[in-house]
Amino acid sequence: MTTSIDTQMQENQHRAFKWIAYALGLIIYLGGIVYAEARAFSLFTKTIDTELLPIALVGIVALGLTAIAAPLAHHFGTAPGVQRICLDGFYAFDIFAMIANAILDSALHGQGTVTSLLEFWKAYVLPALPLLCLTGWAIFFALDPSHRKRDMVMAAHAVTEEVLTTRVIEQMKATDLTDIVDAAARASAAEIVNQTIGGRTSIAASQTASPSQTKFSKNGRKPEPEEASAPNA
Repeated sequence: MTTSIDTQMQENQHRAFKWIAYALGLIIYLGGIVYAEARAFSLFTKTIDTELLPIALVGIVALGLTAIAAPLAHHFGTAPGVQRICLDGFYAFDIFAMIANAILDSALHGQGTVTSLLEFWKAYVLPALPLLCLTGWAIFFALDPSHRKRDMVMAAHAVTEEVLTTRVIEQMKATDLTDIVDAAARASAAEIVNQTIGGRTSIAASQTASPSQTKFSKNGRKPEPEEASAPNA
């Protein structure tokens, strides 16, 4: 009993230290992102017009948001294979970009010598960083396995429809459809005739009066009383 209690206490202690380490690591990680964002903001203010800076803030935070979203997507939203490898490469580039921005901003503030590599980064890579983040996430979403599953289902439906159409054509060629076509033609003809003369028939029926109790004269003007029938003998 003592051994089990001691073992449980040690496990609880290890678990507590693990959570403390994870909590401190998360704080440090988020602090690094905030620092990198401050450096990126400083760099962008030197390369973007003042009136455009509020809009550009969305692009400035792209690196920081990627640094938060990429590890979450790695653990909870990726499939092993190409998608995870591409995400890991994109995540590594994101961290590298934040490091390069911090170094470049420090060099510009310290009035030190900026190497040709940093000049290249400032001129050609820094302005495109938000768009590179957009490209990375677009590739990540495009590699989602659910797209492949949907494409396979759609391809299966297309093949099924093609095979079914081919079989229908073959059956139409192999079967004598004369009787079926003649029956359909007779039904269509009857329907057309009914639609054409149906109205006229109803009008004629409404105009037909009951047998008259009077008889018209020979001149067609004055009616004459109908002759009484002869009495039975």
